[in-house]
Amino acid sequence: MLFKYLNIVQFILLLSFIFKPATSCVASESGLIGIDYRDKPYIQNTLLLNIDYFSDAQYVGLTGTPLAQPMLASGISYYSNKKFDVSLQTRCAWNSDTSFIKAAYEYDFIAGYSFYLSPRLSVRPSYSHAVYSRNSNSLFTAFSGIIQTDLYYISDHYLAGSSLNYLMGKKNMFFFAFQNAIFFNFDKILGRKTMLSLQFEIDFNFNDKNYYNSLIYDSWNAEEFMSWVNEKYPEYSQLIVNEIIINGLDATKDNFTTRIEDDDQHLFDPSYAITSFQLFSPIMLSISRYTIILTPLLTIPCYRSDFYSQYTSFVLNAGFSVSFNP
Repeated sequence: MLFKYLNIVQFILLLSFIFKPATSCVASESGLIGIDYRDKPYIQNTLLLNIDYFSDAQYVGLTGTPLAQPMLASGISYYSNKKFDVSLQTRCAWNSDTSFIKAAYEYDFIAGYSFYLSPRLSVRPSYSHAVYSRNSNSLFTAFSGIIQTDLYYISDHYLAGSSLNYLMGKKNMFFFAFQNAIFFNFDKILGRKTMLSLQFEIDFNFNDKNYYNSLIYDSWNAEEFMSWVNEKYPEYSQLIVNEIIINGLDATKDNFTTRIEDDDQHLFDPSYAITSFQLFSPIMLSISRYTIILTPLLTIPCYRSDFYSQYTSFVLNAGFSVSFNP
């Protein structure tokens, strides 16, 4: 069935939502899938405004933090009939400053282009650049640029996708995600130009599980550093105390990094693995130019870190968007 009242913008929006875990936080775009690619959807220039609320923020490679960081996001996007798109997104995340008690801000510029390799297969390269408020914590600001390529395959009720990302910032990292989803669309629910979409999806994320170790290690004060040494390397405790007194904290940290690397503890070297899997189920209602989305998202970690605790994380996203055709 061809959903003649929907355009490519709604398709791109949900795909960007699906692949957005590759950024520093969960996505802030909303949209709709379910377009039958046996016939190309009608493409027109579209301006879209969105606002979204997230019950918690997530960071790439981290499945949660002990402190909830609710986030409000809004943005404006332009989708061209030439198949390119640009958007500006702003985010405000509570408990995300350097002391984890105040709000921090993020501003994202995103540009992408969609290629159609077949009626069901498409690829979308894109680039994202982020600017942060001065009070943002080190985890929040880990990445400033993302080069991303998404590959999508869509049949009548099945979606498969992969997303390869190169994240640039304080350190660089590759991030790979693989998606499997089934979806069901019900058109004319509340009128001729309405659709309800239900989706059930499981994603697997692959990235450097040691990425945040050095960032956290460098940010520790003496008390935090000694607490970690006492727990993981008690045999070095007294030696480290003496070294801090003589050489200072920073020099001692540098020396200890060399010591544990000599002991074959490669805690700061890249180590790629499946780091988490995600279960989520977007529920979307499209009424003419308006779209409402409600998405419960469960993220489950697949590894343990010596530097931070991993938490099974539940995030609820509620979003609203409206489109215009200039």
